[in-house]
Amino acid sequence: MRMKFKVDTHTHTLASGHAYSTIREMAEMALEHGMEAIIFTEHAPMMPDTCGLYYFENLKILPGERWGIRSLCQN
Repeated sequence: MRMKFKVDTHTHTLASGHAYSTIREMAEMALEHGMEAIIFTEHAPMMPDTCGLYYFENLKILPGERWGIRSLCQN
């Protein structure tokens, strides 16, 4: 029996400094794999070589659903 995941609850984009995909690329891949939602859990601004506070402030204006998949952002 194969398990089907509907939500990925821990992902990082290239903004975290060690991943390779954008928010859009990750959302499109999640949709392609039949997922319903993806949660972006970027590293906090205090961590070296990661995104700054301005990144998290900008995420607040993005819609909750884009590119066909529900997207949530946490920090």
